[in-house]
Amino acid sequence: MLDFQKSMGDRVYAAARTALEARNAPPPSLSEPVLMSLSCGRALWFGVNGVPPRASSGLLARTAEQNRLTRRVMLRDLRRAGFKIEWVGALDCGRIHGLTRRPHLLELVAAPEALFSRLRKFGLGAAIDLEIAMQCRLGLAQMERGLFVAENKNTQELYFEKVCFDEEIFAQVRGRVMEAARLSEPPRGNFDETCPCCGFFRECGKAQQF
Repeated sequence: MLDFQKSMGDRVYAAARTALEARNAPPPSLSEPVLMSLSCGRALWFGVNGVPPRASSGLLARTAEQNRLTRRVMLRDLRRAGFKIEWVGALDCGRIHGLTRRPHLLELVAAPEALFSRLRKFGLGAAIDLEIAMQCRLGLAQMERGLFVAENKNTQELYFEKVCFDEEIFAQVRGRVMEAARLSEPPRGNFDETCPCCGFFRECGKAQQF
């Protein structure tokens, strides 16, 4: 039974990872918000040098696909609620009309229970990577207001937060990206428990170096 479980799992996870890698074939651009929000200098270096991120396991590939499906449902329900939404594929976000007279940038996130609880208690500032990505999207879209929406993966409860553009955060992040682009090799870093989940894990090899 255990051999059957492993063989079936390996087959399905491998197929999911292959499909995700094919979907992510184009390399990320310097202005991709998710890339700009990376906290690890090594991951940022690989990204700005055109290395496409890849799921380090089939399980993570399936998680990424499930997150995309969740966002599609969130988008559908917002439209059902009467909001007009235009999707901006280049920034992987939307423009939502109907909150005020001006459109807002729309960010949709599928959040695990622990992250959702922090968002409910402390707001978007409790998730620095998400806040930076949101600010980058606002800056690149040249918009002053945004709507951040998170869905609890366990309960489907929704969290809504209005966000104002912070020019200082955007400038700092853009400067960090430009600095990484000037380096001839990735900076040193420390291996930690989040590394196996990184899209550049296989290229980085930090697990062997540190």
